[in-house]
Amino acid sequence: MKRAMPEQFHVAAVRHLKVGETLHKNGHLDDAGYHFGVSGECALKYGILEAGLHVPKKHFPSLAAAAKDIVSKVSACGTGRTSAAIFEVVNDPTFSQRFRGWSIDIRYAVSSCTPVQRADCDRWCKDASELVARLVIG
Repeated sequence: MKRAMPEQFHVAAVRHLKVGETLHKNGHLDDAGYHFGVSGECALKYGILEAGLHVPKKHFPSLAAAAKDIVSKVSACGTGRTSAAIFEVVNDPTFSQRFRGWSIDIRYAVSSCTPVQRADCDRWCKDASELVARLVIG
């Protein structure tokens, strides 16, 4: 019987960001875009977990909506070093625009998600980098 591996969102966030940056630099936008989105998700989930809250099993864009829902819990019962950062990130007026147009379905190269446009990939790179910097590296 396989044992579930513990989730290390902080490690995964940095790893996916680095892979995305390498792919992006080499012009592999579809794959880079996928990794940037996963990096952002992992950074956000790490911040939520470190604040002592339940991590939603969702992907962008529904992950962003779920994060908004837990903001009130962060201010009421959040603990740890990331609770203030999560509150700031999620309440930032630009938060709802992060990873706009990104879909987990990129991993399957669904034609509605690919090809990824350079402007989108550049924006997702920025989104992931900012979330990793604020919530993981802090």
